[in-house]
Amino acid sequence: MSGHKVLGPTAPSPSLVLQHQRQLRSKPQLAGCVGPRTQRKLARSSITPSAAATTSLEWQEIEETVSSNGHYPFKVFPGAKPAISQPNTLPSELASLTTSTKPVVLIRDTNAWCPFCERVWLALEEKQVPYDTVLVSLQNKPEWYMQLVPTKKVPAMSFTDSNNQREVIWESKDILLEMEDRFREVPLLPADPSLRQEALTIMEDLETKHDVGAAGFKFMAGGSMFNRTEPRDPAQLPQFQAEFERELRWMESTLAKHEGGPYFLGSMFSLVDIMFISFMERLVAGLPFFRGYSLKDNPDFPRISEWVRAMNQRDAYRRVKTDDYTYKLLFSRMGSMQPYVPPLQVDEATMEARRTVAARITKNRTEILADIMKNSGLLPFAVASNNTNNNSNSSSSTQGVGPVPTGAELIEAVEFHLRRLCSLLLHGNPGPKAGDAYAKAAGAAALAFFRNRATSPRDMTAPEADEFRSAIDELLKDVY
Repeated sequence: MSGHKVLGPTAPSPSLVLQHQRQLRSKPQLAGCVGPRTQRKLARSSITPSAAATTSLEWQEIEETVSSNGHYPFKVFPGAKPAISQPNTLPSELASLTTSTKPVVLIRDTNAWCPFCERVWLALEEKQVPYDTVLVSLQNKPEWYMQLVPTKKVPAMSFTDSNNQREVIWESKDILLEMEDRFREVPLLPADPSLRQEALTIMEDLETKHDVGAAGFKFMAGGSMFNRTEPRDPAQLPQFQAEFERELRWMESTLAKHEGGPYFLGSMFSLVDIMFISFMERLVAGLPFFRGYSLKDNPDFPRISEWVRAMNQRDAYRRVKTDDYTYKLLFSRMGSMQPYVPPLQVDEATMEARRTVAARITKNRTEILADIMKNSGLLPFAVASNNTNNNSNSSSSTQGVGPVPTGAELIEAVEFHLRRLCSLLLHGNPGPKAGDAYAKAAGAAALAFFRNRATSPRDMTAPEADEFRSAIDELLKDVY
């Protein structure tokens, strides 16, 4: 249900929107911009781009460089990981909605993972409307927000009305339509009445008749995405795939109605595209990883593939989208989903190289383990942890992280990751991850060291070395 509330007065500049749009159009390119101090240093030392990698910049020089590129200062949001947030972020309190001097204040989730928040954020960037942002934790929504928004969901947006008062609106589609009425210089709906109605009908059908996103997430998760107690039956996957592809065919035919461009309305990018991309972005990223199913360059859905490519070329979308790997991590952790592991299909020569590497590691594991512990830098930690535990009457801990591991536990963690490496080489699947952060840290350090320690032809042949390093590179991405 849509709705709005009116807050206290504010006083934004009447020409603020136009000024912001002009600034965006005249913004200099970032490439090649460095601060004056950095320019002088480069001139004095004649550091070429290739040689610059041999020097280490000081933090002050880095700050000068990025500030000269027009970057806004980041503000820390308590509890954020990492501890940064988007520019123009205001404190998470009701007063921020009335003290802001921008035409709108977007209230969204802290991690910028909410697809409905992304819709509104993308529209703001496309329409070049200046805005402030207030972040709300989805796990611990503040009381002021619970009272302000009856649905208690994000996003919400605070607009300045004609009486210089703040009007709050929620529900992503209602916010998008309100923005379209208020900020018309960059339209995201056609002026032609029939085309406009067509766009609104597609948006309505997406929400009421053809929930492409829900069907896609069910197929990707093999059932409910976030209900971990609901059983997932692999036998239902063909049914879920068929239901998803039925909705994809509707999307494909809808895109095909207009020629002259890749978007739903042909050459015009519109709110329809924004409504779709919020969930399609997540499916494009997750389906290959969890189902081995690609929506990029899919011959069964050529218009969808073209649309995905066109979306990824839009500057505004590139500023708000999430990268594919983040989604893989997010769905794995929040949805308890396992990656799709196809049968290991390599030629016999490659497979023989992989088997030989695994055999070398297995036969020499005692020496390899000793070398890693001695020369990677892990041994002092093992000794120190033994001393810490021996000198303590109770289980030691570090800043609430948990018990400090013993030296034997660190060695066990390294050995565990060597076994994961062999499993990946032999079967294409490393198996389960380590259970605690200490074991993961030790494993990552050991693998990174071992990767550059072994050489050919001393330790293995060149083809074996290629497979060895390729496997470690893949495994390092799966440690955490």
